[in-house]
Amino acid sequence: MARKKIALIGSGQIGGTLAHLVGIKELGDVVMFDIMEGIPQGKSLDIAEVLAGRRLRRQICRHQCL
Repeated sequence: MARKKIALIGSGQIGGTLAHLVGIKELGDVVMFDIMEGIPQGKSLDIAEVLAGRRLRRQICRHQCL
């Protein structure tokens, strides 16, 4: 069965918290989008490190919208 993908538009405080919760609850892989350069990349790296410490195997992707 294919894993679900969840897209979050905006990588601010709320988007980051939602991505973290989605990863903890293992609801699917997360793709984060934002117009600010570096924000989704940094948040997704932080969340991926936290989830790795919990031995969860969800993928957090990050993209910058132009």
